[in-house]
Amino acid sequence: MFRRRIVALSVSLALGIVVADIFINKGSPVKAFSVTALFLFSIYRIVCIRTAIEQGITRKYIRRDTILCALMFCVGCMNYAIHEHDMKPMMPNKLSNYNYIEGRVIGYKDNDKGLTIDVKTYSLGNETVVRCQKLKGFIRERGDGFKARTNAGYSNKKIKYKDMDHKLGTKLYGKLVKVQGIIKVPTVARNPGCFDYRRYLLTKKITYTMKVINISEIKGVKTSKLWIMRHSLNNTKEGFARNVSDGRNKVYGFIKGVTFGDTDDIDEDTIDEFRENTTAHVLAVSGLHVGVIYGMLRLMAMGRHGGIVGVLTMLAMLGYGELTTWNVSTTRAVILTCTAIMGFYLKRPFDLLSSLALSFIMLLIYNPFLLFSASFQMSFLAVCGIAFLTDPLGRLIGKRGGFLLAIQLSMIPYTMFTFNKINPIGFLINVPIVALIGMLVPFSIFGLATYSIIGKVGIIIKSQIFYLTEIIIRLNHLLNMGGKFSYSISSMKIATLIAIYALLFYICSEFNIVMILRKRYLVVLQSVILILCMSITIGYAYRNLFLDYELVFIDVGQGDGIHIRTDNYDVLLDGGGERKRNIGEKVLKEYFLKNGCSNLDISIFTHMHMDHCKGAMELGEVYPVKQYMVPYPYRYQVKGRHLNLVRFKDKIRLEKGVWIEAIWPMDDRIATSESDDNELNTVYILHYKGVKIMLTGDLVEADELDMIEYYKSTDVLKCDILKVAHHGSRYSSNEKFIDAVNPRIAIIQVGEHNTYGHPNAGVIERFKKRGISVYRNDKEGAIGVDISNNKIRIDRMIKDVV
Repeated sequence: MFRRRIVALSVSLALGIVVADIFINKGSPVKAFSVTALFLFSIYRIVCIRTAIEQGITRKYIRRDTILCALMFCVGCMNYAIHEHDMKPMMPNKLSNYNYIEGRVIGYKDNDKGLTIDVKTYSLGNETVVRCQKLKGFIRERGDGFKARTNAGYSNKKIKYKDMDHKLGTKLYGKLVKVQGIIKVPTVARNPGCFDYRRYLLTKKITYTMKVINISEIKGVKTSKLWIMRHSLNNTKEGFARNVSDGRNKVYGFIKGVTFGDTDDIDEDTIDEFRENTTAHVLAVSGLHVGVIYGMLRLMAMGRHGGIVGVLTMLAMLGYGELTTWNVSTTRAVILTCTAIMGFYLKRPFDLLSSLALSFIMLLIYNPFLLFSASFQMSFLAVCGIAFLTDPLGRLIGKRGGFLLAIQLSMIPYTMFTFNKINPIGFLINVPIVALIGMLVPFSIFGLATYSIIGKVGIIIKSQIFYLTEIIIRLNHLLNMGGKFSYSISSMKIATLIAIYALLFYICSEFNIVMILRKRYLVVLQSVILILCMSITIGYAYRNLFLDYELVFIDVGQGDGIHIRTDNYDVLLDGGGERKRNIGEKVLKEYFLKNGCSNLDISIFTHMHMDHCKGAMELGEVYPVKQYMVPYPYRYQVKGRHLNLVRFKDKIRLEKGVWIEAIWPMDDRIATSESDDNELNTVYILHYKGVKIMLTGDLVEADELDMIEYYKSTDVLKCDILKVAHHGSRYSSNEKFIDAVNPRIAIIQVGEHNTYGHPNAGVIERFKKRGISVYRNDKEGAIGVDISNNKIRIDRMIKDVV
């Protein structure tokens, strides 16, 4: 019944990592203690269940297994704490003393956007990996290349950046380099629920980022045989992909994705289509690849297992792992295959779940941050789906269909949660795509083996790889149908996601089936209750607090974007906007979907400057917006469906005790092509259950003084929270206006590293000398406002701000 003890150990390890993360990263010892207490209680209940069921097993063995699970839980906690300590970045003031690093290039990404290299270095104290980035343009001498700097000075060797046959990243891989630039700590998520770049880099053991000024190869240092071999393998990988692609960038990128799990060179449109069709899993190395290698070696050995064949197979696995730079899916597949081979030698049966648990433990011991990596989670969820769901589904629709459907069903909840996508016909699309991939992978592996030996791919194999790749890309594009059947969906709560997977795998487990057949329904009920309790406890520890806030000042960069939330309405006031970046699709859409909002009821504008309206207009192209409200001065300039005009003193009622009122401008202004949009700016006051928030847009000083005069002898301007006008510009926030509003809290919506000098130091000083608390997006990310019982509480995405 409990024969897969290693699975229990892997779950214990994962829970230990979760507890340490809650305690250290979330800063919540109470929640960490709650998960620990529930884990210990679960162990106690499992001991009771085992004692009742396994009457032939002595208490000594039960006690042993219990102690092992508790020890593995502690190992998870300590391993996470050690890695967190070792990878903790130094303070920014100390980091600013370093302007270069020396170390070895252990990874790279080199495409039309620029060059990114990962450098392992000791220049910053302990062993550290720094991600060094130089966008398109690189270090150029007279526009055609760059000079490699050595310790002695400049060499005359130039390397062309755009040459596909001699890409710079390929040349630098494995080499010792000196990189000069600005070193920084990676940014955390700036909006709730959105991408956390810092945590993503931790899953790759990267602590810092660097904006590169210059890269030079260090000469005269002997390279180890390991890195010579890795450099050679990397050249083989690049050479093979170039050889079969015939200069077609799409084929080149796709072959690297399918054969090596490297998707860096696939264009974004193609990747988006594969994600929308739920076929993106074919771009990762899987058991299919490793199985093909194993099958080829067995075929060459005429079906024999033992002796030299097993050794060669494992060596081939290790070589393939090096070619793919040991990404998660490859490592998992290699461990599974080697486990199967070792099982044959030891005359033990191969068990997929036990082998999967072993690879799970090995990877998390190496890097506990992997537990929070999307690629790690998807890789193991897919194989768990195969292990638990294939048999029951296979009885209904056949073994092959059950296998495909198991993968799809196991990935649907995660895809909805992480990528906010669902495709009802994804299963049908996967049938031809997976079948074609099943044909392409053997040709690719055989072609790779041929290229490794003779330096080229035979014309027949090459043509098969090329045309199969073209067919797959075009068929996937055709079946995408412009995203017609791919729907955006808001993220579920993390507790719901954990409960879905835990219950799904438990219900399909051998243990549950046997318990039901034996009519031990009380055991089943206890197990379900324990699963739900653990899911809720962990979900509560990781819950998105911003979901409960009435206002969120979204970090949209250099611009305004304010989310107003009530029980019945989701409202956006302004929406940011940048000339070269789609804020609506890249920032606002992700924010709303990650924060439980499937559509926007009202989008309101203060004025039509790019940094206030462009993002909201872009959002409407990719996300459902029911209604737009534009200030009355633009009545002759804007047209469209679902469009209403906002006049002076109009009130937009959202629910009882919540409304938005336009309080300026009071005169009949008209926007023209020559108008200054800031002078047409509409000022709103949000009344939220007794709390007043003034939303000023880009209000100018002249209008501030006119408002004071117009509303003198009234308390209209008195507010609890002031959204500081014009991003804290020195041309707004007149002292008289601040005194008239008399806020307790001032919030500045401003972009990090903006070129306008916003916010002005003098403006901030005006607020601080009046005892007004100042919060700003550039330093603190998104800012949440919790309003309850006439009380205001402010929360920030980035809390460690001096």
